[in-house]
Amino acid sequence: MKHNKHWVYRFMALLLSFTLAGCAAHPSRSASSSSSSKTASSVASRMTSSQISSAASRVATRPTTFSLPVVFAQDMNPLTTGCMINLTLWPLLYDCLSQPDTTFTAQKGLASSITNSGTTVTIQLRGGVKFTDGSMLTAADVVYSYNLAKNTPSSYFHGNVSNIAAVNQQGSNTVVFTLAAPDALVENLLDVPIVKSGSGAVTRTPPVGSGPYTFSTSQFSGTLSVNKGWYGGGTFGFQAIALVNMLSTDAVLGSLKIGEINYLYTDYGNGAVPTANLDSKTVNLNRMVFIGVNSAHALTADTHVRKAISFTLDRQSLSTDAFSAQALPTDLPYNPDWAGGTKPAAADLNTQLDKAGTELTAAGYTLQDISGIATKAGGANPLQLTLLVNSGDQQMTAAANQIKVSLYKVGIGININAQPFAAYTAALQAGNYDLYLGNLSLTADMDLSPLLVPGGAAAYGVPANSSSLSAFNAWRAGGPLSALTAAFSSEMPFIPLCFKTGTVTYTPGLSGSVTPTTQNVFYGIAGWHY
Repeated sequence: MKHNKHWVYRFMALLLSFTLAGCAAHPSRSASSSSSSKTASSVASRMTSSQISSAASRVATRPTTFSLPVVFAQDMNPLTTGCMINLTLWPLLYDCLSQPDTTFTAQKGLASSITNSGTTVTIQLRGGVKFTDGSMLTAADVVYSYNLAKNTPSSYFHGNVSNIAAVNQQGSNTVVFTLAAPDALVENLLDVPIVKSGSGAVTRTPPVGSGPYTFSTSQFSGTLSVNKGWYGGGTFGFQAIALVNMLSTDAVLGSLKIGEINYLYTDYGNGAVPTANLDSKTVNLNRMVFIGVNSAHALTADTHVRKAISFTLDRQSLSTDAFSAQALPTDLPYNPDWAGGTKPAAADLNTQLDKAGTELTAAGYTLQDISGIATKAGGANPLQLTLLVNSGDQQMTAAANQIKVSLYKVGIGININAQPFAAYTAALQAGNYDLYLGNLSLTADMDLSPLLVPGGAAAYGVPANSSSLSAFNAWRAGGPLSALTAAFSSEMPFIPLCFKTGTVTYTPGLSGSVTPTTQNVFYGIAGWHY
């Protein structure tokens, strides 16, 4: 099976789960040889657990300075960096055309208007926006930034631009995107940072931006100061933000606990960041956890069997238990927080044994063998299935065991095949499974292509002529979402379980509307204060 390279990267990386504290941070030669480089972050990395605990217990007073982590040894260009700590800072230094809020509703930024006409999207820019160096932001800068993201496959924003066939400017204030396929929610993908054309990052310095803060640096630290000329205006609670250089990724959490930094976004995948003496908020990652189904196998090719599996699952318990309450349960293929989507009914998130039994009967499974496994007449076709799972993901293996117990209630037997990631991936590619547990980060336009299009990164086992794919393409082109929901529920090409959440953890006492999104963990920062 041939897969889109970028989506394969996203799928595999997200199966492994990454953290924003997970970039490789190596001190520079000059820093490591200087006695003055003993910043608090390096001290934190050497402190014992009891010392950190003692220091954390003293972080009861409100900080006088709001401080964030940075890794000066790593790339600081948000469009090219692989360092997630540095990437997190982008909404403070840059603006974008528009960005989705916590309900996945696009809010305009640099764009004064967005006209979406099939495969042509026309953007009119706000007038008078300046970069922090005083130069005007124009359509040329937008074209430069989008092309940089598009030409950098490892860019965090590459998925946002993968459906853009071309980007062109018309005059100084108009940008025209040509899409490869229509996208009804394209505005949700326009949160790509706009950097000044040609202002590539230099050592310890990000490219020039136009955002609410400006950047300055000294030998071992940095400062973000409010951009007095920012187009958004307003009064900011934090007039200055201190940037604390992290010499080791191991130091980040310790630095938060002792109050050296005050705010950290984490996506640990296998459990929440410890929050003793700290406050936290969840972040909707738009990462779907699902059961993939091998439609090429006789038992799971039956739609009634797939629907019976879905009806049997208790998604509320899965989200609470297996995923440590770090997930939003759903039986639909798009995020339950999306304002434009259909909200899952509470009853549909719990076990529905009657409906499961009806589907099994429709599939011909009217008997059970001596071990309690459903069979057809004469003991034919016992409903014994193999569930493939990545053994390196504790939450997913816990979910697999919970699913096994649930499905046995209706006579569906499960053999769990837990494999290390490389073997897990090989089994997927070879089709050696009936069911598999997977997770995939969707882009904010609720793009299901990786799951439905043949050759998509997570389209393992999905039938080539899926009615769900036809309905999805029609919805993307402007058709009703209800038709997609109905087609998906009828066909059940894969089985959604939940959408995972991450965490922002911060020093107690932070006031204001802390409403982080996975695109912008500082959403609403203008009103924050201690």
